[in-house]
Amino acid sequence: MAPAPAEPPEPLPHEGAPVASRTRPPAPTLPLDDGRGDDLVPDATGVSLTRAELARAAGVGEESLMELQSYGLLAPSSESGEGVLFDEEGLAIARLAAGFSRHGIEPRHLRMYRSFAEREVGLFQQVLLPYLRQRNPEARAKAQDELAELARLGRGLRTAFLRQAVREALGE
Repeated sequence: MAPAPAEPPEPLPHEGAPVASRTRPPAPTLPLDDGRGDDLVPDATGVSLTRAELARAAGVGEESLMELQSYGLLAPSSESGEGVLFDEEGLAIARLAAGFSRHGIEPRHLRMYRSFAEREVGLFQQVLLPYLRQRNPEARAKAQDELAELARLGRGLRTAFLRQAVREALGE
């Protein structure tokens, strides 16, 4: 007598299901573009921090700030006879670098972000230069509007590329 055919194994929850209905772990979420493009125009907050104040506010040691400076990632906003002073951008950079550091990413690895920003500014300059050459308030206002739109578009494109790359890297 021949053995009874074995029951086929129960399929895994996603086997045989259409691709769209397969359950998979949620993809890591990345922040969406907030739609603002005016974040490239600094607010005049008047923040002025010494190196020691910046280190405390960012939660890093002064040695870390020196390392950020040595890689060209952090620059004082002004220098006085008493020392160097940093503005709100310096504080933001120091805090973000501290966050990367908690994940084992060192300042030398962050240089690529600086390079990307400089290249993007070069592209924006090409678009905005005709407005900036006019030196009148209307042209300056138009340049600010264009800059806001370019910033919004650039942020959206970077986010889309990052999401795509993350999906590919995680094999989704």
